[in-house]
Amino acid sequence: MRQQLTNNQLNDLVENFRIEADQNPNMFSLSKLRDEQFLCEVLEEAKVDFDTDNLFIAASQFIKRIGFLIVVPPLYNLTKHNHWLSANWSNQYIVPRVKNSKWVPSLYLDDLAVISIDETSETSRHKLLPQYLEQLFGDIAALIGFVSSISRVPKPILWENIAVYIYWLYEVKLSEETDEEIMARVHHDFHFLIYELEAEQFQESFQPLKRFHGIKRLVSLDAEPVRIRRTCCFYYEVNESRNCCGNCPKSELNKAACRATKDSLYERDMIRQKG
Repeated sequence: MRQQLTNNQLNDLVENFRIEADQNPNMFSLSKLRDEQFLCEVLEEAKVDFDTDNLFIAASQFIKRIGFLIVVPPLYNLTKHNHWLSANWSNQYIVPRVKNSKWVPSLYLDDLAVISIDETSETSRHKLLPQYLEQLFGDIAALIGFVSSISRVPKPILWENIAVYIYWLYEVKLSEETDEEIMARVHHDFHFLIYELEAEQFQESFQPLKRFHGIKRLVSLDAEPVRIRRTCCFYYEVNESRNCCGNCPKSELNKAACRATKDSLYERDMIRQKG
């Protein structure tokens, strides 16, 4: 059933996911990113925004910023409110923003209509979910393909840039929910995303959400375990301190944690073999 986002639901998106409530003269349609010439121009501008002359680095950071906007709001609404935001890129607009000297764009939704999922109808959740997700990730796959072709950034890096936000959404943000029905959808949808979707639905030879969903490692005794990335997004190249992300595989602290885990597993296997 088609309906409109309520004011509370829209405010939730505005407050938590960089959604803009009003139009902006500088915004441009997401659909324009399908135009190779326009995308090339945007990526060249991204080099300025990220203060780098390296297109490879700018493209990786561009996908991180844009990917959050494309994937998190629809998945959040799907799981929390059991409805689907319009996935038509022609009705979604990137709003360039700079925050604390960093390029952090927002998203304006021209169409606030959603499709409410009726569990009792023929278009039940288990039938609609694969369709919605295939459309969502199909559009993302096309963008990743274009960006990778232009910038030579390997697609696995770009996919992991997006995957980390999906993990955060379900493991952190949505885990704060207290409603039992919502939490049931949180567990179901997260499992579905990782284990039920096939590589073909991402237009890849591998399933990115499953590939990068590794175990979390204890990096520091005074911190929570972290899932160390398998690829590097090169964030350290675009911040003044040159610090790595907390889950960067190039971080010396994370390298040590990986070695410790590997040594521990090796020792465990040796004990089992002797036993």
